[in-house]
Amino acid sequence: MRCKNPPDSVKHTLMAVQGKLLSAIWELIMGGQVGIAENAGVAMGRLAQIDGAGFGASTVVGQDIALWLGAIGNVYDRQEKADAFLGCIQAIMGNSDILMGETHRPGSLSALFMCIASFHVDPQEDGGFTPVTSDHLHGPFLFKAFPGDMVELDGAIRQLLGEVRRGMGPEFGKVVERLPGNVRKLMQQSYS
Repeated sequence: MRCKNPPDSVKHTLMAVQGKLLSAIWELIMGGQVGIAENAGVAMGRLAQIDGAGFGASTVVGQDIALWLGAIGNVYDRQEKADAFLGCIQAIMGNSDILMGETHRPGSLSALFMCIASFHVDPQEDGGFTPVTSDHLHGPFLFKAFPGDMVELDGAIRQLLGEVRRGMGPEFGKVVERLPGNVRKLMQQSYS
């Protein structure tokens, strides 16, 4: 389901059931079953594009956004991956506490950087993305440029990173320094 600008009636219906729906989808992400977690991450992202403000720290998503980011990082299909991450970014921008809250910050930020890195792998022949591997993290530098056809997502990532950098101040650089070497290099080369 792709529905970026639904009619108001859909928004009202979604708001009425959002808590239960998010909880059900979240259970699928937490289950971690390959394929199901990724599809649940996509569904969550598409819901967030409709109402990102409903994803605050008091929701199941706000409890540990790193799981959602991890599921998105493993999505193969490029359109689904872009939809999921764009929705996630909208949820974070509307509720910075789910990423920047004191209890979530270290793991959540690392998960954010790893999710961004997952868009920098060599695309497959059909355009899909394979997950980031230990070879990407610790071997020769294998990351590629961000896909040129994902302009909206690239802009949203840059805006989010700017907000996070401003919100964290000097601590942002400390988090980047703790990333695996190749992810740190990617962040410094592509997003400084």
